[in-house]
Amino acid sequence: GGEEEDNDDDAYGDSPKKKVKKAKTPKPPSKGAVKKWVNTYIAENDITSLTVNITVTACGEKFGVDMTERKKEIKSLLLKAMGIA
Repeated sequence: GGEEEDNDDDAYGDSPKKKVKKAKTPKPPSKGAVKKWVNTYIAENDITSLTVNITVTACGEKFGVDMTERKKEIKSLLLKAMGIA
């Protein structure tokens, strides 16, 4: 045991063995996860057409959270990954 955070899963009527991720809000990704994602993202996309805003939006969609407040972090990762900073 020791993994239970809250007991509102009971409302779904699923067995405890199934991990249902419906009502839980996704946790913001760690800096390492964002860094890894940015490096992958620019490798898979045309960096000449990428903007910070596009990248922030895509990152938010990837992790299921609003990343606008971490725009500076993403921008610096983007610049480093592009070899500018």
